[in-house]
Amino acid sequence: MSDTLPVSDPALVNAVKQLLVEHGPLTEEDLVVALAGIGVDLDEDEIADALDDVLHIELELAMPLPDGRWTWLPALLAGRVFTHRLSAVEVAHDLLDVNPDLEPVAMLLESEDYRRLADGSPIASVLAPYDSILLEKRGISFDAVAEHGSLLLAPGRLAQYSSGDLIGLRPGPSGLTLEVIGEQAVSPKASAELAQHIAMLVGADNDEPELLTYVIWQVCADHQEAFRQPVWPLGQLLDEQGVARDGDWLATAGFDFPSWRVGGRIAGIAGQYRISDDEALAVLAVSTLYEQVASLYVAIATAEGGTGVSELVDSLAELTGAPQTTPEWAEDPERVRDERETVRASLGFLAEPAVAEAVLAETLDSADPGGAALGLFAESLEPLAPRSARAPLRWLRAHAYQRLGDAVRAEETFRAARGARSHLAADTVRSGPLCQRPWGCQPRTRPAAPCRGTTRP
Repeated sequence: MSDTLPVSDPALVNAVKQLLVEHGPLTEEDLVVALAGIGVDLDEDEIADALDDVLHIELELAMPLPDGRWTWLPALLAGRVFTHRLSAVEVAHDLLDVNPDLEPVAMLLESEDYRRLADGSPIASVLAPYDSILLEKRGISFDAVAEHGSLLLAPGRLAQYSSGDLIGLRPGPSGLTLEVIGEQAVSPKASAELAQHIAMLVGADNDEPELLTYVIWQVCADHQEAFRQPVWPLGQLLDEQGVARDGDWLATAGFDFPSWRVGGRIAGIAGQYRISDDEALAVLAVSTLYEQVASLYVAIATAEGGTGVSELVDSLAELTGAPQTTPEWAEDPERVRDERETVRASLGFLAEPAVAEAVLAETLDSADPGGAALGLFAESLEPLAPRSARAPLRWLRAHAYQRLGDAVRAEETFRAARGARSHLAADTVRSGPLCQRPWGCQPRTRPAAPCRGTTRP
């Protein structure tokens, strides 16, 4: 391989894979040196793009580690065993709960080569409701599938097991081996050492959580003996160490996951739409309230005997504290006042066109059937909103009519939104077809905030 290889050359892909298999985890810089050492000549201007394509696209099981190295996952996990204690539901439906015990090996199923057990029987990742067709074919209810996904085995594959049995999954060249783990085979010493390794990595950055899979892969890369003999299930080890868990994320005890997630969403919205953090918080608050309304709308519209709009108006009033009805928690006047003031303050930010556009964009992928919930949401909030937010709420209603295919009412509502902003300078008025950007395409009055994306997946 003395000739310069094009970025997409299969020989380059195979060379990178082979180096990761033979040498273990490597940084991109190490890979460049190693490739040169075996005669692969990469053009200096193409090195970064070439490796980026190979590692992120071509090699689906090449995974990044927290320390900056890349690993070939089948090689990293080969021969290690990950244990899990079966539940009655899993045994009855031939399912294995992925999170957290089997999360480190579940990624292998991204490759078709690992969608089978060593005995040749199939294994598949399933997540409700996305795999509804397969689940319905097997007669498995959504409730039986774990929240973060399950591994589905062949019918009857777990018939020989009972609830409470300890099993293990061991990756190998012929697939995943499913084996029984006797309680006496578990090493308390190896379990304790492994738990300490995990806790040290999780506690390395107290301000940020870590992805469970990356932590375990890093432990495997740093400690060749990790998971070589049976240890207690990961969930048990994490709990014994006091490690906080939230889905796929791990953190030190007491970590505030809800606040961290909100902070991440705010940073993501601010970066995506180039708005300030305060504006992003308002977008999050309004869009979150809208999502609740859209979910209620779908539930009521599909419920047998539901009256639809009137029920949704009552439900919306409970969410916003609007005066149409009295919600159950209205017995606490202070809370009612706080809820309404929070909604009113958030709606006030809609006066900034970039914020209104961001709210609209955040609703585009919702479950709102045709925009009906968006229209009702905007209309119901208008009496509660400050005067500056009434025009943008009408603008949102106009877009709802557009989604519903009612061009006439959309045009009328766009004009109503413009009329509500009649106090603006004359340069917001334009001739010709009505502008559908927020009430007149007026420019922002201050520079956009710098783009700041989240630093975590």
